[in-house]
Amino acid sequence: MAPVVNARLPESGKSTVYDTSETIDPENVVLNGGFLVKLLDISVDPFIRGRMRRPPPGSQPLIPRFEVGKPLNGYAVGVVLRSEFAGVKAGDHVEGILPFMNYIIKQDLVGHLRVLDNGYNIPWTTYLGVLGMPGKTAYCGWKEYSHAKKGQTVFVTTAAGAVGSLVVQLAKLDGLKVIASAGSDQKVNFLKEIGADVAFNYKTTSTTEVLIDVSKDSDALLLSRYWDHVGGEALDAALEAAKPRAQFIECGMASGYANNGYSQVNKLFLVIPKCINLQGFNYNGAQLEQKYREEFMTFVAPLVASGRIKYREAVWNGMETFCDALVGVLQGTNEGKAVVHVADDTMTPITNGRLLFHSIPEGLPEPGRTTIYDTTELIDLDALELEGGFLLKTLELSVDPYMRGRMYESDGQSYVPSFVVGQPLNGYGVAVVIRSENSEVKVGDHVHGFIDHAQYSIKQSFEGLEILENRFNLPWSTFLGALGSAGKTAFMAWKEFSKAKQGETVFISTGAGAVGSLVIQMAKRDGLKVIASAGSDTKVQYMRELGADVAFNYKTTNTSAVLSKEGPIDIYWDNVGGETLDAALDAAKSRARFIECGMTVEYTEGKNVPVKNLLQVIIKSISLNGFIVSLLEPKWNQEFLRTVPPLVASGELKHKQEIFDGLDKVGHALAAVLSGKTIGKAVVHVGDD
Repeated sequence: MAPVVNARLPESGKSTVYDTSETIDPENVVLNGGFLVKLLDISVDPFIRGRMRRPPPGSQPLIPRFEVGKPLNGYAVGVVLRSEFAGVKAGDHVEGILPFMNYIIKQDLVGHLRVLDNGYNIPWTTYLGVLGMPGKTAYCGWKEYSHAKKGQTVFVTTAAGAVGSLVVQLAKLDGLKVIASAGSDQKVNFLKEIGADVAFNYKTTSTTEVLIDVSKDSDALLLSRYWDHVGGEALDAALEAAKPRAQFIECGMASGYANNGYSQVNKLFLVIPKCINLQGFNYNGAQLEQKYREEFMTFVAPLVASGRIKYREAVWNGMETFCDALVGVLQGTNEGKAVVHVADDTMTPITNGRLLFHSIPEGLPEPGRTTIYDTTELIDLDALELEGGFLLKTLELSVDPYMRGRMYESDGQSYVPSFVVGQPLNGYGVAVVIRSENSEVKVGDHVHGFIDHAQYSIKQSFEGLEILENRFNLPWSTFLGALGSAGKTAFMAWKEFSKAKQGETVFISTGAGAVGSLVIQMAKRDGLKVIASAGSDTKVQYMRELGADVAFNYKTTNTSAVLSKEGPIDIYWDNVGGETLDAALDAAKSRARFIECGMTVEYTEGKNVPVKNLLQVIIKSISLNGFIVSLLEPKWNQEFLRTVPPLVASGELKHKQEIFDGLDKVGHALAAVLSGKTIGKAVVHVGDD
């Protein structure tokens, strides 16, 4: 905003400049514990003109002056889009002093900021007018200073404005005769509609003559009360027409706003002989809001909702029209409350990226053919119908080998349904709740479970999900690896099936993967000798770091030869099947325990790979156990939650993650997992929290 010194009225483009140079990403901007507000409506008030002046040297203005080059601020209504602040949640509407910007980050509820309770479902602009600062100014000032008695006469200036129109109606409710002035014949008609006994256009009719004519009928019609908005000549006329001991309530002096702040009053001396009490007040400075807050809402809101208290609004569209709206207010061309409408109470529809299953692969899935990243769906996060459900924003997605097994036509035999061509993939993920109509979850909750591979999705029930308690403040991706399905798979199946004894020997295939790397560490904690295989020298080094006693690259070293030398084995944790399983069966001791976690060789080759040595199960009395981790959770989940998170948080239980950035990278991540190019847990980061 440019400096304003001598201009009589603000000028759009000179006094204020509409700036569009700043950019913001509402979904990802860092909140630092605060909350993000989208501005909806701005209040346009005469006092704003006074904030455009330089204060006299040494003065302390009650309301701070605007700073050149900084956004204006004032009363406004906004909607909370995102929140990390305990006092507000996404979807809340707030009213108070806000910068005039499309999006604002607030750190707390200061600046008279309050969360609105719109129990009467009335327009949000109402909270800037008759239920906002103007309405409270009228109600609090009238209740505190009028001392009104039935039958008295009150004169209200600028009576068609946001404050004056409510004063007129409050005075009538108290049984007073009301004289009211405004600056146009149209406004005069409005004053008559709201109950003014005498209404006149001060631009075409002398205020002094009106007050004299009214008082001729009876001394009782002399002014007992005067509500002043303008000062100057109107105040002089009221002083002349006032009864002794009249009460003058000084709410504003609009005649001075366009005259460098000066409102000339020539007959102020009359306050002495008439013993007039002239009471100035500032709604904020007098702390009236705290005194009358509950009474105001209890009394006024129902009358507004029912239509018994009438109000009008002059709405300007677009933040860039603010200065024009202010000039209109200062010139008196508006009728009722002037409001600038900045944005609708909805988010502009945004793209909802989705990863669709496109075709059944013959071997490894191919991004762009097997899966397609789709951006054709638009979504309005605020207006979307939830129908009793809740809206999730996806943060992290788990990429697992079993997903390849879901890329076939369904035969009804799999424990997990096949993906549907043309529909989004789904699987384990972490998401944050951004809207909720479900009593089980609230906005801000983080959930883990099966979710669609889409940036946003609606869930109708909480089935298959759990609310996460991140008591160690770990990255959310951890709940897809060491603290998620991978960690639970390793811990629960090891506890259930290994029956491990100190000094035994275990062989773990895919030992550098999300599951295998944890099994290595659990076996070592139980005092076992660990043999582990992986598909690269880098992975072999990682397995040694985890504590494996024997680690080898199965692509360059014969598995049977290693097991023949380092075995026999008491336990085999199988992640691959095929030839590796055959080698383990050959190397197994009598009564060995085989834990069948996965058979990735079938995922990668796209066909059944026969096992040749299964007869050894009978000969050696081997216990070979397949499992689904969800069936083990009821038994082992509490122990998992007690045991594993502290170990992960302290670093005693090590884990690695390979992060792929962007939902469109799911296909690439899956291909990398199936071809053995990842170390640890593969995760796709979809959105920031």
